[in-house]
Amino acid sequence: MVLLGTLSFVPLLGFFLFMALVSHLVPGSAFFASNPYLPFLVGLVYVVGSWVIVIGAIVLALRSYHIRQSQRVSWALALFFFNMFALPVFGYKCVWVHGTAT
Repeated sequence: MVLLGTLSFVPLLGFFLFMALVSHLVPGSAFFASNPYLPFLVGLVYVVGSWVIVIGAIVLALRSYHIRQSQRVSWALALFFFNMFALPVFGYKCVWVHGTAT
């Protein structure tokens, strides 16, 4: 339960962390000169990891019996289009409040 709640905040926190570190990852910075492929790898890990979490949440939203049938597709669409902002809300309202969302 705590793991699901934590994972729901990872994409949003990762975005803010990436924005805070972007000045160190641009060409011309000393850090970039020693690791020219690091910005690409960090971005790739962030994007792939975030989408894995979002796809897992979409599957959970579509299969959960704790979510009303009429809201399942709405949650799936919200998670797909507004993923990093909808994911913490989904994690709180549908996973944390209802216990296990199976």
